[in-house]
Amino acid sequence: MLAGGQVSLAVGFLAMLIALLLGTMIGILAGFIKSLDGPLMRLPDLFLALPILPFLLVIILLFRDTLRTLYGPEAGIFLLIVFVIGITSWMHTARIVRSDVLGIKEREFVTAAIV
Repeated sequence: MLAGGQVSLAVGFLAMLIALLLGTMIGILAGFIKSLDGPLMRLPDLFLALPILPFLLVIILLFRDTLRTLYGPEAGIFLLIVFVIGITSWMHTARIVRSDVLGIKEREFVTAAIV
């Protein structure tokens, strides 16, 4: 039972790390570069509009056998689960980071530092 808990914690931590890094990078880029703001923020809208379960099933069916042969059956499925959860969990982080960047960009100390 303890080994299953360790695997679950590892999956959760690594998937959260992927989602946090991806969401932070996209949010910062969208907040700082105005020309990228529209396209980058439509990407989370697209992911949030799609049903997650069919998307997950398609990704698992496409990459399951390849990852099993490359990394072995346990590690391949582990990496696939971590990747899929991380890829489908970054949208809210990107929106929050973008709104914070846009708010901080308009502050007085930032405009004073630019001038």
